[in-house]
Amino acid sequence: MKLRNMREDDRSAVLALHIESWQKSYRGIAPDAFLDHEAAQRLGEKWHHIALGAEDFGLILEDGDSVAGFAFVRKTPPQVPLLDNLHIRPGARGAGLGKLLMAGVAARLIADGDIGMRLIVLRDNTSARHFYRRASGIEGPEFMDDFFGTDIPAHEVVWADLSRLL
Repeated sequence: MKLRNMREDDRSAVLALHIESWQKSYRGIAPDAFLDHEAAQRLGEKWHHIALGAEDFGLILEDGDSVAGFAFVRKTPPQVPLLDNLHIRPGARGAGLGKLLMAGVAARLIADGDIGMRLIVLRDNTSARHFYRRASGIEGPEFMDDFFGTDIPAHEVVWADLSRLL
């Protein structure tokens, strides 16, 4: 496994993994019609417009020639950075790869002078919520998140001390 910065030429592999992960993880949470027919187009548009740079950044976890996982962080002041996406290839989950990505994100943010981060997790994505709790994330109250036009119950998870992820 190799952790590295996301590059422009990673977009198609990241998009494919993002779609696969959503279709596996969000089945029964998000509308099936969205997952089966709209997710690929919507996520394609999203990844087409994402700017990789000094502020917003992505990390790739490579397994040989394939992408085993990725994380993408949005740094939008004045809020703390947002871990916008963290996905592990469904067949590779449970092997500690998410933990590696979280540590990589934390190290990068700390190097940039950030001390915390946050993310949004869907309420019924119980495996992700469990993972973030084990990773010392503090879950806030439930709220309704606009998930591409559908309100879905979610929680904000916050890390006030990124060093706990290292």
